Amino acid sequence: MIGMVTGAPSCEAVRRELPGWTCYWTTIDPTTGKRQQYSKAFHLKKDAKEHLASILGSVLDGTFRRDTKLTLRTSSTGGSQPRGLRG
Repeated sequence: MIGMVTGAPSCEAVRRELPGWTCYWTTIDPTTGKRQQYSKAFHLKKDAKEHLASILGSVLDGTFRRDTKLTLRTSSTGGSQPRGLRG
């Protein structure tokens, strides 16, 4: 599947980065064999640790999917522009 990342995480951390906390994790992409680092920022350390624990669980059981950017064009039906933006 496109976007699936499997393999055991090789690194995980929660670091203090003002004004909040950032959690980091690294996985191995099975198709390329390359390491991929991910991160997500939080205001509270507790939230960062909880997110990291859930991410690591999903990586280990093979259900982790990296986030993808959703644009207005891709979110509308049929891939066309919304009604008010058509030219």
